[in-house]
Amino acid sequence: MGNFTINTAVGRLGADSVEVLAERIAEIPALEALDKVTRSEAFAKAAEGKLGGIANAFGNVFLHPIKTAAGVTGGVARYLRNRIIKVGDQAQALADRTARRLGSDGDP
Repeated sequence: MGNFTINTAVGRLGADSVEVLAERIAEIPALEALDKVTRSEAFAKAAEGKLGGIANAFGNVFLHPIKTAAGVTGGVARYLRNRIIKVGDQAQALADRTARRLGSDGDP
């Protein structure tokens, strides 16, 4: 076993065996490509937009607490309504399967 250090454009990489060293060397092009993408203007704008949206959402909580609470309440109500509909559909499907299996032949 050996202990290796590789100095790359993206920083130091360590490897504690020849096998891991080979893996690290094979990973270098991908790491450099990832570093290039994360430094690109498009990535910066996308990250800025996402972070700006999150910051804006948090700001709205403090600037418009009543409106935010109403929106949250509406969202929770929609979620619960959809869950109830789904459970109802599942119960109906179960009832239909049971009726098909047991059948409805014969006199009551």
